[in-house]
Amino acid sequence: MTVQRIWVVMLLLVACVGGGSTSIFDLEVGDCFVDPADLTEVSAVEVVSCDEPHDNEISDLPAYPAGPAETYPGDSVIDTWASEACIGSFEAYVGISYEESVLVVGTISPRAETWDDGDREVICVLYEPGEKLTGSMRNSGR
Repeated sequence: MTVQRIWVVMLLLVACVGGGSTSIFDLEVGDCFVDPADLTEVSAVEVVSCDEPHDNEISDLPAYPAGPAETYPGDSVIDTWASEACIGSFEAYVGISYEESVLVVGTISPRAETWDDGDREVICVLYEPGEKLTGSMRNSGR
């Protein structure tokens, strides 16, 4: 069974490492990737070296605090928590406050369709609107 996550663009977007198509469930902090053709539903992305031009970089992978027996709290609850968690970890990763940065944060969040499979991980994605990133954004002060 293929599980897909829904791409949720909130305040910020995506990631950096390796090369080739990678399941979003296999992404790690520091991975860089290019935008997929369809941002509606994303199950895999093309991961590239952060030294190459890319659209997104993964800055954090916080887990929504819910046990395996808890019911899905709803999109708005998850999206609000994801946005707050990703913005909350932004400065520690980038080295500058979110308010001072040119970077924006997006999230890929668990959805009802993946919740019963144990999906609780939020993917925090950094990007700069209208620009390609080159190099890692970790401690970049951008």
